[in-house]
Amino acid sequence: MEFEEIFNRVNSEKIYLTSVRSDEVKDLNAVIKYSEKIYKRIYLAGFSVGGATSIIAAADSEKIAKMIAVSAPSDFKKIENHWWKKEAWLPTIKKCEPKVWMSIRAGKIFSKKLKPVEQIEKVTCPTLFIAGEKDPTVCEWHTKLLYDKATCEKKFVEFKECFHAEDLYLQEHDKFMKICTEWLFV
Repeated sequence: MEFEEIFNRVNSEKIYLTSVRSDEVKDLNAVIKYSEKIYKRIYLAGFSVGGATSIIAAADSEKIAKMIAVSAPSDFKKIENHWWKKEAWLPTIKKCEPKVWMSIRAGKIFSKKLKPVEQIEKVTCPTLFIAGEKDPTVCEWHTKLLYDKATCEKKFVEFKECFHAEDLYLQEHDKFMKICTEWLFV
């Protein structure tokens, strides 16, 4: 199955349960461990908190072949105040996705979370960092900082005039798919 087919299938499932929990890394590590039994190569692609979670999981795994981190925050505490600003909600409102509005939850906000910026130097797999220039939720500097601190093979791509996470895919679909596909399969 091609990358775009996989992405579109996952995106079309409309699974909207979003949270920031310390358990997400444990969950992803379980998926990686299970995947090792089935696949020769494991690729990670994470959007926003999923990008941060992927970085933290990849820091402790030699099994990841390549990774894509889209709009990944460098530190969870530095973005939590941005989530509730109207500018962060405008793209969601424009897409008219009420399920998204109602499904975002804070999770275990007081639990200790690893900081992606403190884990990125341990990542050994080639990593593509993607950020939107006008991201109101995770400002571009977060992803750029992660890129700057990464010691692995890496690439940074900025999407001009674009917003947060999946909005990059929606706003610049062809460019997004081309960059990701070339990164993973060339």
